[in-house]
Amino acid sequence: LRRQRDELAALIDDDAKRERLEIDPPTIGPLATRLLGDLPFEEEYRDADVYFNARTLSCGISTQERRLSMRDVGSDENYLSLHVAILAAMQRFFGKRRSPVPGVLLFDQLSRPYYPPDEQPDEVVLEGDTEGSALKRYFDFLFAETARQAGLQVIILEHAYFAADKRFVAAVKQRWSKTGEKLIPSDWPRSPS
Repeated sequence: LRRQRDELAALIDDDAKRERLEIDPPTIGPLATRLLGDLPFEEEYRDADVYFNARTLSCGISTQERRLSMRDVGSDENYLSLHVAILAAMQRFFGKRRSPVPGVLLFDQLSRPYYPPDEQPDEVVLEGDTEGSALKRYFDFLFAETARQAGLQVIILEHAYFAADKRFVAAVKQRWSKTGEKLIPSDWPRSPS
């Protein structure tokens, strides 16, 4: 009982938590740096290292000249790529540590950098040779991550539909539309305002 008490006390010890926060994040940054190589990212920043601070939940890249926060790394595409790489690195980290954090990632509109919201139709069907498209690289990356990490589930709400990709078509569970079936049914109660 004393041993169990000591183990439980160590789990809630503030000093031990702070120590873990200082030890663990250095593994996430280098892993995210490697993962970023598989995603669209500006050539100007390709040699930069990803940094991640678990205490402040800040992240971004470190170049030879300076450190840039995620918000300052340029385009929406860079911003999205950093998000995806860091989240995948964190899931790998949690899996390796057998953490109780659920192996679930939820993305809404990976295509946002490519299809502005005001121009976005109900669905964008991409057929033919889309292997080279930047958007497709995200889906290829996430398919590879779910194959690599047992128990990882990725849920994506998306307008883009890769009709020529058999993996993509098989993975789609529901296609909602403005005129047909919707994520939020039309008959759901609405607030008075």
